[in-house]
Amino acid sequence: MTALGIDPSFKATGFAWQPPMCRWRTFVVRGDDRPRLRKIIALAASEGCSVAYIEEVYAGPNRKTSLQLAGLGGEIRAWCINSGLDFVMVNAKTWQSAMLGDYEKGKHKEASIAAAKGLGAGVTRYTLRGLAVDDDNMADAVNLAEYGRLNYGPGGQTGP
Repeated sequence: MTALGIDPSFKATGFAWQPPMCRWRTFVVRGDDRPRLRKIIALAASEGCSVAYIEEVYAGPNRKTSLQLAGLGGEIRAWCINSGLDFVMVNAKTWQSAMLGDYEKGKHKEASIAAAKGLGAGVTRYTLRGLAVDDDNMADAVNLAEYGRLNYGPGGQTGP
């Protein structure tokens, strides 16, 4: 099973997967660049991804922003379905506690990047529009993909 990790955000949506016997493929794309977001999901499916692990978008205090994020999350799920990918919504605190362990409050970014860099296969970085690659969105996507691979079976099923 090749797992696709997706960390949705308007500022920068992170994508990561590791094809068999290959280095990690990672992308960071602005959340408003819908054509590129859709193309990356299709690329991941064409490279053998079977299931996407998507961080749940949670409502913040701003209603407008919450509705926009919910819309982005819905579009990402629809693109996964159209590309033939199953998907699993993963609670942020669940994968973070499993993959990052305890980290100092306010240090999520550093902990996520350190965990992503610690994965044995190495992380190669691909960017679109010259975005920084050592950021928490890319690292979160790598950690989501690895969390899914370790905790779910083919098709996003839990258990052995």
